[in-house]
Amino acid sequence: MVLHLEVKVRAVAVEAWKQVVQLLERRPGWHLQATPSPGAPPVWCFGPASEVELTVTVERDAIRLYVVQTDEDVDLESVSDLVAWLTVHKTGSLADRVPGLLDKLKNGKLFTWD
Repeated sequence: MVLHLEVKVRAVAVEAWKQVVQLLERRPGWHLQATPSPGAPPVWCFGPASEVELTVTVERDAIRLYVVQTDEDVDLESVSDLVAWLTVHKTGSLADRVPGLLDKLKNGKLFTWD
């Protein structure tokens, strides 16, 4: 029974992580930081590398947001909750995505200067 519960929790965490990646990838100010500790989850960071303001990761069944300035952990149940928190507390953190290579290919703008 415990093994089944662990597998279920892990599956929920993987799905939550995929949703966080879809939300934050290629947004200005966000960067993915691999953790040097084996087994520790990767972390999305907001702000310049030298002055990170927020971090977001998924631990077990919760999305964990950490506010550096106040040393506060905020556990969120869903990506919708993360969007709501960021909208209220960190204006500009959900700015439009920077187009990637695939976006440029789809729009026929690979060989144009922006």
